[in-house]
Amino acid sequence: MRTPFALMPTPVVSAAVAFALVAVIFFGVKTYIDARDTGFYGNGPAVSGAETITFVLEFPSAQKVAVIGSFNQWSPEGFQMRRAAPQAPWQLILRLPQGQYTYAFLIDDRELVPDPRSLWHQADGFGNLNSTLIVANGKQNGNDS
Repeated sequence: MRTPFALMPTPVVSAAVAFALVAVIFFGVKTYIDARDTGFYGNGPAVSGAETITFVLEFPSAQKVAVIGSFNQWSPEGFQMRRAAPQAPWQLILRLPQGQYTYAFLIDDRELVPDPRSLWHQADGFGNLNSTLIVANGKQNGNDS
């Protein structure tokens, strides 16, 4: 039989653990900032070729709304819309690089709704409509708005 013994951390072990913790925090924050700066998360700093896009939806009965689309791999995480007051329109501001995107609004995690303000819609092959957004040359959908 073995005799139990107590583990006592040495200053070297404590320093290594503290260093590892600081490194994890630093790289986690750096990864978040890098992701935000790509223009996909909120209204981050200017990115070359990225434009500020404001998504707006009037849907007073919704409890929760997210923008999902080709720019975020159709994931609502981090793309939840907010409203200034209970009956105000839902809004989300994103910075998107130039390109063509399809998207829809996800209402209360169960209903897909195309953007009624979008100029173009297309069938998604599953019985829903998606909206199309074109970001090019400082313009949204070819308009100055």
